[in-house]
Amino acid sequence: MIKYKAKWVCKRFCQKQRIDYDKIFASMIKIMIIKILLALMIKYDYEVEQINVVIAFLEAHLKKEIWMQQSSKFEQKESNKIFLTCHLNKTLYELKQMSQEWYAILKVYLIFIDYQRIEIDHSMFIHDNDIIIAIYVNDLLILESNIFDIKALKLQFAERFQMKDLDSIEWYLKMHITRDKAEWTFWINQSIYIKRVIELLSMSDCSSTKTSMHHRCQLKKNVYWKFKKWVEYQAIFKEIESYQSIIETLMWVVCQTWLDIVYAVSKCSRYLTNFIFDHDLAVKQIIRYLVETAQLRLWYESFKVKKVEKAEFFLSIQLMQIAWILEDLSLTICFFYEMN
Repeated sequence: MIKYKAKWVCKRFCQKQRIDYDKIFASMIKIMIIKILLALMIKYDYEVEQINVVIAFLEAHLKKEIWMQQSSKFEQKESNKIFLTCHLNKTLYELKQMSQEWYAILKVYLIFIDYQRIEIDHSMFIHDNDIIIAIYVNDLLILESNIFDIKALKLQFAERFQMKDLDSIEWYLKMHITRDKAEWTFWINQSIYIKRVIELLSMSDCSSTKTSMHHRCQLKKNVYWKFKKWVEYQAIFKEIESYQSIIETLMWVVCQTWLDIVYAVSKCSRYLTNFIFDHDLAVKQIIRYLVETAQLRLWYESFKVKKVEKAEFFLSIQLMQIAWILEDLSLTICFFYEMN
């Protein structure tokens, strides 16, 4: 234990739309864009540094008028023993609009220092000198071939925001990234995160399996045969909540590294509102498969070395935009992406 932290947070469930806030938006760069940037890093030998804005949500000013009760046991009173109420001037943790207001401050600052926002993903900015900034709430990735330009940008950020310099990228979104610059390769794995999930589910001692779904597994609707008729089974709320939490965790793993469990997770996610024992067994089969494969890693290698062209980068982004349009049309697609 290094130190203890205490935060004064808002009761966001008391907020009402169009009264306390208008929209909810969090600046989170798409996972696919992150993978493209990491591929650019290894292909063109980019330097990738990471910074964290420490009190990002306390930087932004509120546009709505919000009043808040004082924290319990720390109340202040007027002379007539009436409790005072706090009027918020800046965003506070757990406010629904905190991420949106923080992004508005950051966007204005980046535009002020001559960065342009990429329209396909508003969480990415690029400068004329080819510095790329990717934003995930208050975590910023900076890509550039010249490390001195990155250091100059960090000093510029430190003058405006209170930030923590995390140096070269190693941990990002619960992914462990290991880079070998001499061999032009890097690896991504989530073994620590997966092991933590397995421990939380109390399945550390379970037997492993080499397939994420049994070949005879056929998930059906939440009904079972009883008294010569089909009867719908209704799980209790706590069971449904637990099932949804596990699927949410597995979806995060799928988006990051474990693409081979996409089919199994998508099948199980069809029964989030109600599930039966067979669905629970299918989820446990996926967990047992992760126990078997937790140490596996994604490997990136650069096959060609050449100078990066800005037009090529934007072409890559446009190709990804076409892929997302196809996904919006409810088409199941699979594509291999190669940058020549």
